This record gives sequence, C-alpha cells and structure tokens, in this order.
Amino acid sequence: SFPTRRSSDLPQQPVNFEIIDTVHNKVILSCHVDYPDGTVEKITSSLLKNKMIPFRAINSISGSYFSMIANLKERDSGPYSGWCYYINNKKSSVGASGYTPEKD
Repeated sequence: SFPTRRSSDLPQQPVNFEIIDTVHNKVILSCHVDYPDGTVEKITSSLLKNKMIPFRAINSISGSYFSMIANLKERDSGPYSGWCYYINNKKSSVGASGYTPEKD
C-alpha cells in the first residue's frame, strides 16, 4: 500500500493525485500521494484497493490499462471512451504499467 495523507495530517499537502469521471463530472478520488517507486498502475491499483473502489486492469500490447474504475467501464460512453491518465496535465502515450512518476 502507498502512503496517503489523511485530513488530520498536518501540514495539509496539496492534491497531486485525482481520478475523475469526466462523463458524469464526478471526482472519484482526490488525495496527496508521497510517490514511492512504482508505476502508475501499481500506485493507482493500491489507492483504489485501499479506498475499496472497484476497478479492473487489463494487460495489452502497449502495457496495462484500467478498463473499469468505480463501475464506469471503457466504451460505456461511446466506442472511443475509456480511462486515461495525465502527468503534469499531459496525456500519457504509454500504458499505466509503463510509466513511473517521479516525486514532485
């Protein structure tokens, strides 16, 4: 499991990890993560497990990706809909298992 900050922790750290359902304009998870060594897939899976948010990760040729988070599945909102992730506001071009974020 990866360390996250609780609201009672001081000082309050800025949010640096979010999972957002843009179809329904809903924040699924928003927190501060002290990034350890690990891929986006590993970090995200751990946070989702810790918060008991249902998800499914699938391996593909380009690496693992999330096909379902919080019961919202890829293609639920059309043939090109699905989960993607951004690093510093830029959409990643590799699967979640192929990128290891750096602290800060």
